[in-house]
Amino acid sequence: MADVRLDPMTEDQYKPWRAEAEAHYAQSLAASGQSAQDAARNAAGTYAQLLPDESATPDHHFWYAYDGDRRVGFLWVKVTHDTAFVYNVAVEPDVRRQGYGRAIMLAAESWCHDNALTRIALHVFAHNTGARALYEQLGFTETGRNMAKDLSPRSARPPGFSTSCDPSEVPVVDSCSSEVVSVYGDQARGVGTPQIPTDPETNHWGGGKNPE
Repeated sequence: MADVRLDPMTEDQYKPWRAEAEAHYAQSLAASGQSAQDAARNAAGTYAQLLPDESATPDHHFWYAYDGDRRVGFLWVKVTHDTAFVYNVAVEPDVRRQGYGRAIMLAAESWCHDNALTRIALHVFAHNTGARALYEQLGFTETGRNMAKDLSPRSARPPGFSTSCDPSEVPVVDSCSSEVVSVYGDQARGVGTPQIPTDPETNHWGGGKNPE
C-alpha cells in the first residue's frame, strides 16, 4: 500500500491551491444540479465564509501529501473540539487509482491521533459512489442525510394543497424546513459551518470512480 507524508502548505502554495479548489467546488455543485452561475456564487460564498483569514484562519490546516519527493495530493481539515472535519482531500490526476486516496486519509487519521483528536468526519455527495465506497472501507459510517425535493409551480399543485406546515405532521424535518440537515462533522457539534463534499480520487468534484 502507498505511504505518504503530510507537509504544511506554504503561503505561495496555498494561494493557487485556494483558487483551484473553489473553482472545482463550483463544478461539484453544478454536477449536483445547481446552475453554473449559482454554483460559482455559492462556491465563492462558502469559501469566503470558511476561510475569512485565508490560510491563517484559526483551526484550519492545509497540507500537500508526498510519496518521497513526489507530490501526490493534498488535504484540508478543520479542528473543532475533539473532531477533525475533512473539508477537502485530493489525489493528483496522474497518480490516481494507486492507493494514494486511502493513504492520505490514513495519514490524516495518524495526525488526529498525534493531536489527541478522537473523531474524523467529512461530507460526500450521494451521487459520488466511488468516494463513498472508499470512506466506508476506511470505517466511516453515515451519520445523517441531506434530502431535497423539486417543487412544482403553484398552478400545478393539486386541489386542496396547503402551504401551512405543522411540525407534528413531518417529524423527520425540523422547524418546518424543506431540507433535512446533515449531521456530519461540525454540524454534528452544532457549529453549523458549510460542508464541502470530499473525494480524494476525483478531487471531490468528480463522481463515481471506484477508488483504490
